[in-house]
Amino acid sequence: MNELVKSFKWRSAICNGGGEFYISEMKTKHLFYTWLMIWNHAALIELRIWENHHYIFSPFYTKEYMLEAFKYIYFELKNRKDIGPKMLGVINRIESNYRKTIYKLK
Repeated sequence: MNELVKSFKWRSAICNGGGEFYISEMKTKHLFYTWLMIWNHAALIELRIWENHHYIFSPFYTKEYMLEAFKYIYFELKNRKDIGPKMLGVINRIESNYRKTIYKLK
């Protein structure tokens, strides 16, 4: 799994003028907010967190790509040592909310 995480690239429209970045090379704050943006884009309205605006993604960002990005960024965040208490609280809430969506589907 670590090799898959290391090989995944996030396509950013704004970071350093845009481009593709290995998630392992992204700063934790940018990685966290990217992950939160993906969550808020896909989650039910009542499960969204800190949503100030709804980001519109280009056709490049397919459901499959976004699911892969969400998964790999999550794995990367869980290994970061510089996660602050507010970020950790959000990660815990999303983990809990994600469980709710999985069980609703069954």
